[in-house]
Amino acid sequence: MWKRQSFVLILFLLAACTAGCHSLRSLGGKPTNQELRRIDTVHNFRDGAFRNREFLVFGRDTAVAPKVRWQDIVKLMLQRPADVRPPYRLPVALTDLRRSEASPPSVTWFGHSTVLLQINGANLLFDPIFNDHAGPVRGLMKSFPFAHEYRLRDLPPIDAVIISHDHYDHLDYETLRRLRKKVRRFVVPLGIGAHLRRWGIADALVTELNWHEHLDLHGLRITATPAHHRSGRAFAQNKTLWAAFVVEGSGKKVYFSGDTGYSLHFQETGARYGPFDLALMECGQYNPKWPRHHLFPEQTVQAALDLKAAALLPVHWGKFAESEHHWSEPVRRVQAAATKAGIPLLIPFIGQPCTIGVPFQQVNWWEW
Repeated sequence: MWKRQSFVLILFLLAACTAGCHSLRSLGGKPTNQELRRIDTVHNFRDGAFRNREFLVFGRDTAVAPKVRWQDIVKLMLQRPADVRPPYRLPVALTDLRRSEASPPSVTWFGHSTVLLQINGANLLFDPIFNDHAGPVRGLMKSFPFAHEYRLRDLPPIDAVIISHDHYDHLDYETLRRLRKKVRRFVVPLGIGAHLRRWGIADALVTELNWHEHLDLHGLRITATPAHHRSGRAFAQNKTLWAAFVVEGSGKKVYFSGDTGYSLHFQETGARYGPFDLALMECGQYNPKWPRHHLFPEQTVQAALDLKAAALLPVHWGKFAESEHHWSEPVRRVQAAATKAGIPLLIPFIGQPCTIGVPFQQVNWWEW
């Protein structure tokens, strides 16, 4: 088994090398000795790795030791069903994203987990990936075709980029390299600052947070909270933290789940920080082969209920195929579960702003 795993890792490294130094740079950096000393003191770093809440409470952690065989990974890359990608260009709403400070709080989704939250006159950008692929090797994970693609030039000045974890489909080297001069602050979980430094982003612009630590910025409070996931961009795993985020300001509370499986942390977060006006929740890329890494759609709705969310906007779908399900299955299942549970659902067009707290007129565009 070790020989097989080593073979896959060698293939990955060779592919990265053939892509050139640019791709190798996208692997990121390593924490400094000073950072390592801080990480060693935090409660959720045990035996050389970050741990989930489940491990800290019960002494076991299914997300750290996934039951994913190397054969499954190769199959996903090379033998996925055709319907994991849409057969047509997805419709996109063309929006001028420049707004006045007096505008009501709103969110704009750009596919997968990239979301622009405009609140209290600030522009917060979550997990930005404005790229036609995810990962260091072009072609392995290409984005879906869109009727129009938003570019970085379409964005307003960004007060903060908020990163949930360091997987390639959430922390994109090319996007951040081109975006860095347009951003006032980068807010990331512990350890991810090493990647940003490697990419030329100054330490003074980076705030690293552990769970339940916060940053006050532009009249907002941004708090990192637990998620149930894992991290890693190459060989080292779980050396950087993963997190969800709570944003409070202008009389509103917004929750961003990042990548996560279902766990007790949703009820804990709802009790400690809720209720929420809106929950941005992952709903796609689930698979029985990794049942604790991502939410199944019905779990997405249950998690929103646990959080005491007044409305739910599903993310982590609509741009990349990372599993084997039909490309639109996540939202179809979320819509059915949300209707049954009675929780208001927002599934906007890519690029369509949604005003927080205002009833949303749903168009089932994925059924066209």
